[in-house]
Parts: sequence; structure tokens; C-alpha cells
Amino acid sequence: GRFHSLVDRLIETLLVAGDRLYLFGFSFDGVWAWMLGLEEPSRYAGVIALSAVSYPEPIRGRIGRARDLPVCVLRGALDPMFPDRLEQERATGADLMRKSPRSLWRLLPGTTHAGVWAHADECVRAVVRP
Repeated sequence: GRFHSLVDRLIETLLVAGDRLYLFGFSFDGVWAWMLGLEEPSRYAGVIALSAVSYPEPIRGRIGRARDLPVCVLRGALDPMFPDRLEQERATGADLMRKSPRSLWRLLPGTTHAGVWAHADECVRAVVRP
């Protein structure tokens, strides 16, 4: 709740359009962006989570809340982070795309943890409204 209160104060202080707020993160920050977006999906216009794992319960248990929240998650197939959970992540990604038609979860062949940055524009095109 504290994060979302901070966002409210920033909207008021900076005069930002609240309906155009996107959460973006890389690696562990991407996990947080995804979890916070699913915690209050009506507050954000979308989530981009690069190289973010998708197996934590706060994500898997709230995937249905992404119905109207576009989420893009890109993972590198050569990412050494938690390879033992990859099948679980694929299942979470498939569930996300079933429940949220504007969402995208992709495992990028031949791509490392940091190499996902080269594909960030794919997430921007999938999630950000013109």
C-alpha cells in the first residue's frame, strides 16, 4: 500500500496523467513491477518486466487480475536465473496470455539475462498505448 500511496502523491505533485502510468523493471525490479501491477491493476496502464521470473505466488496467484492490465514479460533462454523453474514460468506465461489478451510472455532463444534489453521495444509495442 505504501508504494501506491507514493504513486498518488507523485501524480498530484508532478501533475502526471494517472491513466498513463506504466510500471517497468528489469530482473528483480521487474518482478516487483509485475507484483505491484497485479496488486492494483486498475491503477496502471501496463507493466513491462524484462528478465523477471514469473513463478512467485504473488504473481501466479493473481494472474487473473491482469485481465485488463497488459503485461509484457521477456525471458532469455540462456538466462541462468532459476532454470529449474522454467516450465512453471512457461505455464504462468501461457495463463497470463489466456486471461489478458494484450499481454505477452516470451522466452527468447539464444538470449541471456542482460540480452533481453535488445528486445525491450517488443514490450513497449505490446503494452504502451499510443
